Amino acid sequence: MKAVVIAVAVLCLCSCGSAPPRPETIRTGEDACAQCRMTILSLKTAAQLVAPGAEPVFFDDLRCLTDYRARTKLTPDAVVFVADHVTGEWIDERDAVITRAHEQTPMGSGLIASRRTSGRK
Repeated sequence: MKAVVIAVAVLCLCSCGSAPPRPETIRTGEDACAQCRMTILSLKTAAQLVAPGAEPVFFDDLRCLTDYRARTKLTPDAVVFVADHVTGEWIDERDAVITRAHEQTPMGSGLIASRRTSGRK
């Protein structure tokens, strides 16, 4: 019995450490942007930075994400997720296209994300 408990514990530890970071749930109207401190009101312009063993970092506008990255060194295992501007679905930034549009965004950047239609670049 003791061997089974140890085996299960080892499997749990191994599976926890190997899973890639996943996007976290942003509570609109409650969570704040890490850069400008405004409350995040829409997921369609949001972004987040997720790293193993760290609290997720949320942003209300892609410009806030850009400004944060300019002053903060990201760990190699950190993953940036951006929200698709139409669906609000989380996209790994490496699979997204960021464009400037004539759409209203929280900080006025007009930056929006959408899923890349072909492979990563």
